[in-house]
Amino acid sequence: MLRLKCPPVGVVRKSGEGFQLRCRPRHFTVAQNYKPGITPPGPRGWPIVGYIPYMSSKPYLDFQKLAKIYGPVFSLQLGSQYVVVLNDFQSTKDAFAQDAFMGRPPESPFDVSEESLETQAFIGLPWKEQRRFSLHILKDLGFGKSKLDDMIKVFRFYFLTKNESHDENIC
Repeated sequence: MLRLKCPPVGVVRKSGEGFQLRCRPRHFTVAQNYKPGITPPGPRGWPIVGYIPYMSSKPYLDFQKLAKIYGPVFSLQLGSQYVVVLNDFQSTKDAFAQDAFMGRPPESPFDVSEESLETQAFIGLPWKEQRRFSLHILKDLGFGKSKLDDMIKVFRFYFLTKNESHDENIC
């Protein structure tokens, strides 16, 4: 299983065949962020701008080239953001199986205030709890059970027999 020791924030965007995961930046320079053995391998960039000067207009192709050099999981600095790139299916699947990768980056448009988390949950643990609660309530109401399917079949039979008994068919 894939284990990353950087503090992940979440999926940034799909890029080509891989996904980018952002980690919280601790420092602005690549030299200070690079810790062999702790972070995934990857190219070193310039201070402050990171690896951005080497990127083309098609970053997914750049990530595929870097994956051939550093493997399917590698890291790099994009500006002040430390980014971990997952470039194959298995590592992406392993990463998303962990709750640590459930959130989104804090600078995303989905950032919500403390007040709005009370009524809406877009990300993280509040979303997971609300989803679990909603599914529990829906199952209690009969959704996802064969009982509901039986009721639909009975109603359909009743509707079709009534429809045939009238001179003018509804359908």
